[in-house]
Amino acid sequence: MTHAIEVHGGDYEHVLTLSGLHDDIDVSYVIGRPRDIFASMLKEQAYEACEFSLSNYLMLKDRGADWLQALPVCRRRAWDTTGRSSRL
Repeated sequence: MTHAIEVHGGDYEHVLTLSGLHDDIDVSYVIGRPRDIFASMLKEQAYEACEFSLSNYLMLKDRGADWLQALPVCRRRAWDTTGRSSRL
């Protein structure tokens, strides 16, 4: 049985091969502007999951965003906050 998932994100080189069939999951990557994706998540909770920084998550929770739950994921085994990547 194949399951389908739609992923929205920016036009980045590291996601070019994301669309396709992976372990019986049909992935469709939809390119969008990150600010629009974040805005629709904040205003409408438009997606089941969305990337936020830890600081954004903490501020949203402090402001009463009870609908928001954290799921820590490090997708590239690297932490990049300055444009440089380092191995963990």
